[in-house]
Amino acid sequence: MAFCFKSLLTYLCKVRVVVSGECIRSTDKAVLLMNHRTRLDWMFFWVALFKYCPKLLTTGAIILKSSLKNVPGAGWSMQCKNFVFLDRSWNSDKKTLDMSSAYYSAIGIPFQVLVFPEGTNFTAETKERSDIFSAANKLASYDYLLQPRTTGTVHLIKEFLKRIIAGNSLDCIYDITVAYPDNIVETEVEFIKGQAPKEVHFHVERYGSAVLASLATKSDDELAGWLREVWEIKDLRLRRFFTESKHMRAAVHCKNSFTSFQSACLILVALFWMLTVSFFLYALCFHSLFSLFYVAASFIVFRFVEVKYGGMDVLQTAVWLSQRKIFS
Repeated sequence: MAFCFKSLLTYLCKVRVVVSGECIRSTDKAVLLMNHRTRLDWMFFWVALFKYCPKLLTTGAIILKSSLKNVPGAGWSMQCKNFVFLDRSWNSDKKTLDMSSAYYSAIGIPFQVLVFPEGTNFTAETKERSDIFSAANKLASYDYLLQPRTTGTVHLIKEFLKRIIAGNSLDCIYDITVAYPDNIVETEVEFIKGQAPKEVHFHVERYGSAVLASLATKSDDELAGWLREVWEIKDLRLRRFFTESKHMRAAVHCKNSFTSFQSACLILVALFWMLTVSFFLYALCFHSLFSLFYVAASFIVFRFVEVKYGGMDVLQTAVWLSQRKIFS
């Protein structure tokens, strides 16, 4: 799915994605913190990940709201990819974060878990609510960001940091700043109607082992303070971006163009999905019985797993951890 969106954005929508700062390494076990400017940030970020290393499209996961997990097709594939879905109820979400951190720490392969600490995308309404919350809690407000919701993010980071001592390491935390210098496409509906930004910029800062060692000794309140400091720096970066240069610090090791091999791969992916979609449209039009059976079977299977276990993502995680007696 990620490769499909990457091809679509690059060759059909003509979106130019610019990366700067540190390179995201496909070998890292990492938590990625990103501001949430629009509901489509994650989709454009896949293009950036492909520029760093195509393998990142296979090792990444995103923390999303639980309402997305049951979207037919897309939601099912995200469940199978083991994305993390939150209910915005702390009693439920705490258990989900505990299980997910235990799972990713135990699987023994690189992972990159993308978190949006703000919890929702930036709009006039959410900005107003954020400013009211900041004033009520005597926190600094931001010009280009929402106040980060620290409870879940801090808990997730602390769970990973605890497992460093046990040998299941977290290699780093990446701070990612996304900015749209021209037209901003807020929703999926706008995108389907043919609207797309001309450029999307991503700037990356990497916090390695030295910072992690320091964070491991901090309390929850101190970790929340560190996260707000990261957000203050991010807000300043965005202020400079929009008022001065319209670009962020140039990357030393990251390229903003594709190799011939990468371009060829994207073209092949685009052709594959065009043929696949054409096949299913043909089956839907001329083999209605087959289509009806396929769609019904998919709904039944995923609905059963949702009711019985909580979703394919929960089932995978629970089976893995129970086999290794890591989490109960």
